Amino acid sequence: MEEFHRDGVLRALGVSNFEPRHIDDILACAGVKPAVNQVERHAYLAQTELREYCARHEILLEAYGSAGAKGLLEDPVVRAIAAAHGRTAAQVSLKYSVQRGIVVLAKSVTEKRIAQNAKLFDFELSEEDLAKLEALDCGQRSYWDNSNAP
Repeated sequence: MEEFHRDGVLRALGVSNFEPRHIDDILACAGVKPAVNQVERHAYLAQTELREYCARHEILLEAYGSAGAKGLLEDPVVRAIAAAHGRTAAQVSLKYSVQRGIVVLAKSVTEKRIAQNAKLFDFELSEEDLAKLEALDCGQRSYWDNSNAP
């Protein structure tokens, strides 16, 4: 992959579901630093340590599952914040990551939801809102659990 990068075939290299220890291993021996780390991230799995680690190493964090955590869109805190802003719970969940500097991958097959997912840039969550969402972090994974990966 690094050869393809060096030859200009690839503009960037990325990783998925890497913890800081995995990135440390790559940084110790690779010639090309990962540009992006794609991970599950939402209010129930804030990944704060990983977010800060990636920011320090100038690695973009990209979130999948931002609105897909079991129970998240029905959570009373998320719903209250959504109601206060006149938004959907999914929009609040996505905006939470965007406002923390994280790229979000939002998936839907419904045209209405696709349009709603795109409307994230005409409102802001307050620091109080963000703190309430951060407080929901309970380490709940909805997808692959990489915490024990070598």
